[in-house]
Amino acid sequence: MTTFVDANVLVYTFGTHDESKHRVATSLAELWRSGTGAVSTQVLQEEALVVEAALLSGARTLLSEDLQHGRRVGELTVENPFRPGVL
Repeated sequence: MTTFVDANVLVYTFGTHDESKHRVATSLAELWRSGTGAVSTQVLQEEALVVEAALLSGARTLLSEDLQHGRRVGELTVENPFRPGVL
């Protein structure tokens, strides 16, 4: 199962003042080790384009802090990896 990760989530792998976001973003590297991660090459996108790209990739999960956690679009579910209580 593919998980599409909004590019801004990955920005936190390069460091941030929010250590918990950095830890979560860094842990997402497992998606690429397992071959299940997908990301857009275009960093700045409108919400609709992010959702459409995730749907076209065949993803069932979209990780994004910008979209509403739990929102469903067809078979796609939005998850905020930085929501309280994740780690």
